[in-house]
Amino acid sequence: MKYLNEKLRYLTKKTIMEKHALGTCADKVTWGALVAQQYPQFVEIIHSLGVPALVFGFGNGGTGALQSPIVAELFGIKSHGLIFGVCGIGFTIGSAMGPLISGYLFDVTHSYQMAFLVSALVGIIGIGRNG
Repeated sequence: MKYLNEKLRYLTKKTIMEKHALGTCADKVTWGALVAQQYPQFVEIIHSLGVPALVFGFGNGGTGALQSPIVAELFGIKSHGLIFGVCGIGFTIGSAMGPLISGYLFDVTHSYQMAFLVSALVGIIGIGRNG
């Protein structure tokens, strides 16, 4: 009887997750179709951003999924949480400071060009230090 209860619980969870996933997809398709009918120029913009978004998604998703195993492999799992948290401080500080600095540069120069140049320079320095 215990096995049957566990199996039913598993199937119920699986069914709920599948219905949620399919419902979410159907919702996105429905709203996408409605937006496409009302605003065809929006669809052109989305199509032009599709390939860069896919490339960014695969690249960013891969690095995010590998961070924890890399930290565990390099430092062990005894203090994995602490070390993983310390490694994430730079990302957190950059995520907090980047928009502030970019906004300030835009306010001063009335253009995002300087913000992009500073961002590119910081990225190149980061690649150089890690390479």
